[in-house]
Amino acid sequence: MRSVQEKLEKALSQVANEPITVFCAGRTDAGVHGTGQVVHFETRAQRKDAAWTLG
Repeated sequence: MRSVQEKLEKALSQVANEPITVFCAGRTDAGVHGTGQVVHFETRAQRKDAAWTLG
């Protein structure tokens, strides 16, 4: 995997049990920390909010 986006999509896809594509509000350059980046995704999976961040 080459990007944080790819890793995030893989993790969310596992939690949602379906393919997930994230839409980023911005981008980072190589070597720049991604903390605070905003992303959006859509899914049919029904989970509590905490389950998305805690797995």
